[in-house]
Formats: sequence, C-alpha cells, structure tokens
Amino acid sequence: MFFQPICFAHKTYLSPTFGRKMQPGEFTILFNGLIIMNIENPVKKNRRCQLPLHPLNNIYEPPKRIDIQSLAADQGLFRMSYGFDLSPLVESIKEAGLLNPPLVYSDENGKMDVVSGYRRILALKEIGCTAVPCVVLPSTMPGNKCMLLNFYDNIATRTLNPVEKAMACRRLSSLFPRPEVLTRFMPALGLPSHESTLGLYNAIDTEFDDEMKHALASGRMPVKAAGELLKFPEADRQAFRNLFLLIKFNSNQQLQIFDLISDISVRDGKPVSTLLDEEPFRTVIEDKAMNTPQKARAFLDRCRRIRHPLM
Repeated sequence: MFFQPICFAHKTYLSPTFGRKMQPGEFTILFNGLIIMNIENPVKKNRRCQLPLHPLNNIYEPPKRIDIQSLAADQGLFRMSYGFDLSPLVESIKEAGLLNPPLVYSDENGKMDVVSGYRRILALKEIGCTAVPCVVLPSTMPGNKCMLLNFYDNIATRTLNPVEKAMACRRLSSLFPRPEVLTRFMPALGLPSHESTLGLYNAIDTEFDDEMKHALASGRMPVKAAGELLKFPEADRQAFRNLFLLIKFNSNQQLQIFDLISDISVRDGKPVSTLLDEEPFRTVIEDKAMNTPQKARAFLDRCRRIRHPLM
C-alpha cells in the first residue's frame, strides 16, 4: 500500500491499532491514508513532523478507473502468482469490497501492465466488474522499481510456492545483477544463495510446462525431483510427466524412479520415453485391478527388478 507521508505528534492520541495511548515512536495508519506517529520528547512536544519513508512511497497517486479488459491479459513482466485458489478472494471482495487498489504500469505507448494485484483483478473479472480502480504508476518509473513493489508486496503477505519463487528468480535476474539476486533476493525467498539453486529455479520457470508447474505448486512434486527431471531431454520429461499423471507416486518414490529409470536407460542404451512404453512397465500402468498406492509400489518394484535382475 502507499500512503501520504503525513503524521502528527500528539501524546494523547489513542491509536486504533494499539487501543491505548501511543508510546513515543509508535505509529499507526488510518483508513484515509494518514500515518500518525507520536514523537513526544522532553524538548519539543506536539510538533508537526515528516515520517521518514522509503522513496518508493512518494509515488502515491489517487486511483483511476481502468477498463478491466485492458488488464491482466497475460502473465506480465512483474507478476509472480501461480497455482492459487481464487475463491476466498472473490468472497472477500463480495463482502468487503476492494480494500487495496492494484498497481499498474503504463508505458510510453499507453499499454497497461499489472505490477501488483493480478489476483484481485481476476477476482473482479469473475464477479463481473467492468472497471477497476488502479493506482497508475508513472511511465518514467524504471522496471526494476516496479519489480521491487511487487516482490516485497508478495513476500510480506504470503509464502510463495516453488513455481512462484521460480517466477520471481527469473524476473529479478532479468532486472538486477546476478550477485544482487543471490545475496539480496534469494534469502528473502527462503532460498540458499547458490548459483546452482538460482539456475534450478530459473529453469523451472522457463523449461517446465503447466502440468509440471502445477505438480510443483501443489506439492505433488518436490523441488529436488524437479531438479532431477531437468537432467532429462524434453521427450523424456514428457514421458515422466505422463507416468506421474497415471500413477500418483509420493516424493520419495519419484526420486527413486528417476534414479532407477535413468540407470536402466544408460545400461540398455534406450531413451526413457521408449523404456516406459515397453511391456514390463505398461503391464503395471494398465492393470485395472490395482488401486493407486498398489500401482505405485508395483511399478517401483518392477523398476528395481529390471535394474537389478539378480535381486
């Protein structure tokens, strides 16, 4: 949110946030955008002051009504939202209205790109709204500043899923020097500051299709398994994807299957896509007498027996 950087010192002000007399240095934000802070000191009392805010907070402009059809047509440069349930937000807006206007960026040609609030815009579309109040950022604002607005707005309010972290890593990598992404942003995402980790998350965003991303975002596939999957060529990834759609393996089983199938593929000189289509594996996949857990165990056992025939 952006608020007018105005505050008043008044030692008897009762804060709606704290529900009591404010202590020196405490502040609260009112619904009209004013920031109230008590700066009582023994020398100067009740003086008007300017609350020190980050320079980005000085870009506040009153919201403007924007045609909703001109917004959120695609992913956009700054977004990092994926695999979310929109229904709670729809219900919230129906009950309480739009509490926080989205931020949009207008380039020199007048094209609108959503900086923050993509899900709010989708929810308003679902409700049937034709226009949405948005804060329009100046066209002179650099792209990396817009990215910072979205990045910190997201990580301050929720935990990003692995696909959203991948989206953030790639977008940040396109706007900031790589050392800064590693040392500044990856710790903020809860990720280790390693080149290999950054490379993995960038690859998740650029090389995975929607099916694999949904598996990651929902937790059906762990990030470690995604790293293993990226070692295979595209045709083999698709074969694994189809296998995981047919049989629901747990995280540990997925990792074992990658290792076993990879070893068999190298030993027999066959691509994974060919192996998984052969009779020993198809028999398990197409067996209608087994339920999902039974199929998962049977398939893994078949992999072990083929990899180690003397067991």
